[in-house]
Amino acid sequence: MNNAGLATKSVKTAPELMGVRGLFYFAKDPLAAFTHAARTHGDVVGFARTGRSYILLSHPDDIEAVLHYRGDELRKDFFTRSLGAIFGEGLLNAEGAHWKHQRKLMAPTFQPRELSGFATSMVACTDELCASFAEGDLRDVHADAMHLALDIVVRTLFGSTFKRFDDVERALGGISDEYRQLWQTWRALVPTWVPLPNHARLRRRRAELDAILFELIQSKRAAPSDDLLSHLIALTDDEGRGMSDEQLRDESMTLFLAGHETTALGITYMFRLLAEHPEAYARVVAEVDAVLGDRPPTRADVERLPFANAVVREALRLYPPVWASARQATADVVLSGVPIPKNAHVIFSQWVVQRDARWFREPERFRPERWLGDECANLPRFAYFPFGGGPRVCIGQHFALLELVLVLSRTSQKVMFEPSGEPLTLGPVVTLRPTGPVRLRVTRRSRPEAPRAAAE
Repeated sequence: MNNAGLATKSVKTAPELMGVRGLFYFAKDPLAAFTHAARTHGDVVGFARTGRSYILLSHPDDIEAVLHYRGDELRKDFFTRSLGAIFGEGLLNAEGAHWKHQRKLMAPTFQPRELSGFATSMVACTDELCASFAEGDLRDVHADAMHLALDIVVRTLFGSTFKRFDDVERALGGISDEYRQLWQTWRALVPTWVPLPNHARLRRRRAELDAILFELIQSKRAAPSDDLLSHLIALTDDEGRGMSDEQLRDESMTLFLAGHETTALGITYMFRLLAEHPEAYARVVAEVDAVLGDRPPTRADVERLPFANAVVREALRLYPPVWASARQATADVVLSGVPIPKNAHVIFSQWVVQRDARWFREPERFRPERWLGDECANLPRFAYFPFGGGPRVCIGQHFALLELVLVLSRTSQKVMFEPSGEPLTLGPVVTLRPTGPVRLRVTRRSRPEAPRAAAE
């Protein structure tokens, strides 16, 4: 057993999660299942089903030990590795020396100072979406957010002259639908080697995107511009080597799928929460009006909008787009006193931890102001981790946070949303997706008059 620590914590079994019956119990409501297991059985919970063993960790210190562990004994989990059929060897799926090389090569491109130039595209895309809103519209903000986030990632990745947005949107939507069917229905019980029709459709969708991506890579190599793909093409390592076409394809696909959907979910839940909490919404609008007036926001404005930033943080706390993550042990290891057997999957859930009353006062309530004072100043490091953490922390976190604050502030200059009265139901698989439309009613703002509620 690896000497990363001595086993001092017992793993308590969650009977309700065991076996095939446990699988159906979990599939019915994964969020409630993990929350119940953690609250009932403790911070280290074990269960087994379909030939695999799992350990659910719910204490920030234990999660930190796993995410900061640099050994080869932990790798991406089975489910994440299965995404390689689409992502290839992009940063999400890569392991070992290849991951270290790619991360070192790409990390400088995603630092805040390098992203300022993309703020203009983010605001322009938001303007186009807002222009489609009419007074009293009942909009599916999830569908709108998916379109907006993809528009932003396409423009920043490929430039504003890209002409095949509809083809990309259709192919990505098809890929998401096929994965939901493979992992959210009876198909999840079928061995991966069984040739289900979904696998063939996934291959066709990948081929469609590959054709677009490889054509773009060649055109950008010939005539680079000021977009993210051109920046990636220009990157070279310490030996002067750049990325191959295949590596560029894999990283672009990862940005497409992992980047736009998670940000779109953040936008969706952010506006639904604000629509349900008009006092907080009025405070956002008052802050935006005071700082920006009528002019569009820029990267430099983000730090001048503390309450808008707090709203983003609180939305990501309550509805983390990545609701759970996992690693698989390739050898026996002990981390933070937890014995992890070889081949066991270690799971940690942002949803569970970020709604834990030990770390957050009134954990189920939307209270953006908790982030403005000292209330959250001494949180354990991994009590809040919507972007993961450790060496493999999401490389796009600064991009996503910039986008969320800019979309919130620009939209709030033009429109506000009101509740539709429809319930929100969630269907988490890879991400925390809603199971149906998230409809809100649009109210266009009359300028320059601002709401009477002032910032507190």
